[in-house]
Amino acid sequence: MEKKQIILPTRKYENAPSEELQVRIGLDEEKSLLRIDDRDIILDLSEQFKTERDECVRYKIYGKIKMIFRNLYLGTSPYDYLENKLALEGNGEDLDFSGYLPYDEFAFLRKDIFRETTNDVSIGSLSGFTGFSITTTGDTLHQKVTPITAPYHNWNIYLSHVYSHTKTFPMKYTLSGATKTEGSNLLTFTSGDGIPFRVSSTVNSYKLISPIKHGMSQGEYIIINSTPYYISSVGDEYYDSQNYVLNLYKTQFLTGVTLNQLVIGKRCTNVNNITGSTSEYYVHKHKILTSTNDYIMDKVGFESLIFEEERKLLFQNKNGDVDPLVERNRMESVLFDFKVPVTLTGLTNNLNYTPTEVYVTTLFRNGNGYFNYPPKVGYSFHIHDYWIDDHFIGTSTNETGMTSTPMIVSGITFYTGNTLTKGDVVTGAFVEYNPMEMKERVISESFHKIISNQLVFDLSLIHI
Repeated sequence: MEKKQIILPTRKYENAPSEELQVRIGLDEEKSLLRIDDRDIILDLSEQFKTERDECVRYKIYGKIKMIFRNLYLGTSPYDYLENKLALEGNGEDLDFSGYLPYDEFAFLRKDIFRETTNDVSIGSLSGFTGFSITTTGDTLHQKVTPITAPYHNWNIYLSHVYSHTKTFPMKYTLSGATKTEGSNLLTFTSGDGIPFRVSSTVNSYKLISPIKHGMSQGEYIIINSTPYYISSVGDEYYDSQNYVLNLYKTQFLTGVTLNQLVIGKRCTNVNNITGSTSEYYVHKHKILTSTNDYIMDKVGFESLIFEEERKLLFQNKNGDVDPLVERNRMESVLFDFKVPVTLTGLTNNLNYTPTEVYVTTLFRNGNGYFNYPPKVGYSFHIHDYWIDDHFIGTSTNETGMTSTPMIVSGITFYTGNTLTKGDVVTGAFVEYNPMEMKERVISESFHKIISNQLVFDLSLIHI
């Protein structure tokens, strides 16, 4: 066995201390040159914004609206109150009182408001004070519009999101002509059927012309009457026609099969999987997220508008008032600001995921009731230059989410629009969804057709 001994410090050498008084620590040292890139961090603002946006669940919505409007509808009014406010075509000297609706009936911020102002009081002592007198401007003969209600009287702004869609929204597409024949110059369908095309025939092919962007490409297929047809080419000699024109060879049509002058078509990307690759067509349904009083509106300060106000002094109006000032057109630029941030938590859209878009939905309120209500919903292919599409005839395309309240003045019934509340539903865009691509394509945003009430403003004098 190895023998070991413990030697005390005093035994190491003569007069050695009895305990260690020094502690020896080994320190390793490394030196390197610090480069500039090692101490700088490059922050990508777009990536940082995207990260913060993805993590955010509350959004503050605000913006600016420019109202560019041209008042072209000339007529007369049997309603005395309105007749005295028309922007006459002449000056009233010839006793011709046909004119245009005053711009305040279309404005976001009305000027014809009712005000009460306190007159100055001059007194020598407190005992001489007998009270204030009030002067009013504006009138209340039809309705009282105050500075508080003026921004909400004609138009209302809401936040909404797409929560659902429908394939049964009724539609019509018409061509010019007095007598309408189904398949010839009239096409009746629903939003789920597809998009309309006009058909012209040559010796070897059919040319299909859509009034809207069809979204189809050469090499794909179009489904007509449940049958797929190969798209041989798109476009013709006109600029941008590839977005509107399809060409189909006649050799692929069965003997005796021809196309009507108007047809409905759907896009198909794979003829070997027609069910899984044929686009769906539908109309968005929007759910309102805010109420009428959730936003404020005011003029944009320090902005020079490019159009002048179109107004003039008349010689007299129908009532005989001398030198009344009337306004036919003006350009508006207003700001809106929603007071409470919108939260998307818990919301789902029509495709069952969290919405990626929130819409600022502007709806005509018709506060004075001079127009028929509710408005009718249509799309870009229902707007023609010289005739009214049959789509707007009847009540099937009325905006059912907007309601009105009757108001009787001077024996005339006016229908003033009601404000919307959270959870109300209105009609949105006409959309294509392809299951292979898993994305939506907006074919056309929705439009509201506003029609004057003939009992209030008769357009029989309109110049075409």
